[in-house]
Amino acid sequence: RVTARKIAAMVISIVGLSLVTGIFEGGASVTVTGILFGIGSAFGYALYSIFTRLAINRGYHPFTITCWSFIWAAVFSAFTVNYDACFKMIETDIAMLPFTVLFAITVTVLPYILYSLGLTGTENGKAAVLASAEPVAATVYGALFFGEIPSLIGIIGIVTVIAAILISGSTDRTKENKNERNNVQS
Repeated sequence: RVTARKIAAMVISIVGLSLVTGIFEGGASVTVTGILFGIGSAFGYALYSIFTRLAINRGYHPFTITCWSFIWAAVFSAFTVNYDACFKMIETDIAMLPFTVLFAITVTVLPYILYSLGLTGTENGKAAVLASAEPVAATVYGALFFGEIPSLIGIIGIVTVIAAILISGSTDRTKENKNERNNVQS
């Protein structure tokens, strides 16, 4: 269900993510193509969550869901791959092949498996807000491993996203109290 808490968490998360990206600091340009790709990405991500929830409710294991998702993604991606560039990379440095496979598993397959597993224990709206921690984590990792210190606005964005996650994860005390009263009366 859509609740005021979920709407607030989503709005706060979007504001925080906008601050983290640096879009208000003049370092980024906004284009129609970029906006359309962003909307398409959000639509696809939402569909993944919805269809994963439906599959979980029908008894499918998250590994099965992720496997089929990646099979279909591979089929459709096959038409967009620059095969010449891929083969040249392998010919130039064969050591890149194991790195590429490891990279694919750790930054593509594993996150989707974990997300799908997470959906078994939480609702889609909360999972989406929790997933907004990804850019925050990228910013923190960039600071820790590459010395990319975020600006004050970026830090405010990180705090804002964390606040949205806390709001999303907190329980509605009024609803809990009502449920407790109903249980006691029964």
